[in-house]
Amino acid sequence: LTADGVAGKSAPYEIRDLKDTPVVDWKRLYAASEIRDDTDSGTHGVPRRVITSPDNRRIGLSPIPDGVYRVYFYAWNQITELSAYNDTITLPDRFAHVLIARARYYIWDHKENIQKSSIANQDFEDGIKSIERAVAPFPTRMSDDRIRSV
Repeated sequence: LTADGVAGKSAPYEIRDLKDTPVVDWKRLYAASEIRDDTDSGTHGVPRRVITSPDNRRIGLSPIPDGVYRVYFYAWNQITELSAYNDTITLPDRFAHVLIARARYYIWDHKENIQKSSIANQDFEDGIKSIERAVAPFPTRMSDDRIRSV
């Protein structure tokens, strides 16, 4: 988050890293006070948190910004399905064995070799699990909402 390049702002510019807060945590911890403060524009300020939706397709800033800021972030493209003969695969080379395993499965399935097709299918399933482990975001923290009774 920075005011660099925003009309009406002058140097020195400040660059801040915003804390990533999932929307469920934001609702539990901050929503009540910020919704109450929403009616008073004096409580708006420099954002401290980025609120992310569960599917990571939408973001919000908290508290409500008091001005114009630039937000820099990393984004990625959704992989499109292959449809033409000259389409290129956007899958990293380290996962090529997964595609090969699926192709082997279809070949052996077409030749009606059940044993080899099931081995190739198992290789494919294991490869998909390894891709999910490598690509899926790992939670940085955990929380507990149980109430302790004495």
